Amino acid sequence: MNLAQKYGPKTLADYRTHYQPLADLIRMYAEGKTEMPLLLFGPPGTGKTQLAELLPPALCAGFVPANAQMTIDAGLDTGINKIRAAKTFCEMYKANDDNFTAVIIDECDRLSGDAMDALKHLLPAYQGKPGMRVQFILTTNHVNRVPAPVQDRCHRMQVPQPTPEALLDFAMTILDAEGRRYDPTLILAILRTNTSRDGTVSYREFYKRLERLIAL
Repeated sequence: MNLAQKYGPKTLADYRTHYQPLADLIRMYAEGKTEMPLLLFGPPGTGKTQLAELLPPALCAGFVPANAQMTIDAGLDTGINKIRAAKTFCEMYKANDDNFTAVIIDECDRLSGDAMDALKHLLPAYQGKPGMRVQFILTTNHVNRVPAPVQDRCHRMQVPQPTPEALLDFAMTILDAEGRRYDPTLILAILRTNTSRDGTVSYREFYKRLERLIAL
């Protein structure tokens, strides 16, 4: 059973956040009010990569990730050649509205020094360039490891962990859909167990706890 896959958001409209600054920034992108590179940061398991993947289809009609999206996992490949490949990919014609390209760099803090330097120059290269649109989306668990010149070229936005209270209604919806009936007080107590120091819990941990509960 994979509850995250089953009940997680399938489109940007389904994406849930209780952090208003993040919701406001998502709306800015969705409404076309900014095309600046986006840097998402926060603890593991908060949905940064998921949000990065949901955003591009909402920005362009006819967007097909297989043809117009490049995803770089910097945890697996830290080298400058990936940034060079991203430049080449951006300059290829995309058969969608506005010749739109999305480049997602996951765990961007893992990039080498040379790769970061190249990225610094690539991020603003296509802003306002006629005949094309490019959206860069970077994610990291450690924003302090991302060089200041790269951060300065992006909208920086925290993706925080939600509180158990904020997740309770969603938890009850999932349990109801799975045919399980529980007292909300019990579910809240389960979500509050072993939270982070600030009393929050990651979405990854949230789904795991519900999976264990349903499996009983």
